[in-house]
Amino acid sequence: MTNAATANSLIGSMAAPPRPVAARTKLLLEGPILSTLLRLSAPNVLNLLAIAGMITFDGLFLGRLGPDALAGVSLAFPWVMLVQHTAASGMGGGISSAVGYAMGARLEYILIPLAFGFGTAIVAMVGTNWGAGQYRRARQIAWTGGVTAAAACATLGLLSALFPRLWMGLFSDDEEIIRLGTSYLRIVGPIYGFYGLGMALYFATQGFGRVVLTVTANAVRMIASAAGALIAVYWLDLGAIGFFIAVAAGFCAYAALTAGAVLRIEAPATTPQ
Repeated sequence: MTNAATANSLIGSMAAPPRPVAARTKLLLEGPILSTLLRLSAPNVLNLLAIAGMITFDGLFLGRLGPDALAGVSLAFPWVMLVQHTAASGMGGGISSAVGYAMGARLEYILIPLAFGFGTAIVAMVGTNWGAGQYRRARQIAWTGGVTAAAACATLGLLSALFPRLWMGLFSDDEEIIRLGTSYLRIVGPIYGFYGLGMALYFATQGFGRVVLTVTANAVRMIASAAGALIAVYWLDLGAIGFFIAVAAGFCAYAALTAGAVLRIEAPATTPQ
């Protein structure tokens, strides 16, 4: 290729108009953070809340079959939940203790869809901006999403702490079950915001491409909650209050660890070309 042809090729490439940015991509890169986050997360939240509603209704129907049925279902969880229910049964009260805890904790099935709904929007917005080299905006999205999810979960938790019998009454009319579930919601409910924050920041680290520390944080939370519950009940003999405090402490630790993980993330040394 001659020098003239090379020059013409370079001039042509320089004169070529830039490819238009898709409207949705432009929204992720330039749109108002909070309103865009809410717009993208709303369909996911509603869809996942429908699933949570099904889980809630099965507890409602099982509650009419008595505490034995509820206890059986509550134990059909992964191993950490099994350990926690084992600790709950040692609080005194046997089946009533396990069921009271399980029905109180069932509210967390609604928190998870809330956090996941926001999280799917957070990971898309953070990943798009981080990949485009808009590192400051990506961080703003992560923290805005985290605070928004935390506020939503905290609102639900505070309502459950203020009016616990409205929730517990859906599943049982046994006073001992209601009493224990009410105690759980009054201790752990106000902490739900920390759980929402931790979940949202986990999704943010997916967008950053740095998930190891937040996955580790969740593992630490589960182990700490289960171990703390067993120690509180079987070693320190603190009963239900000690068990519930251990669960709440696990949520607080999760939020602190995930927040620390996000703060440790640094922008790449070189910007994308």
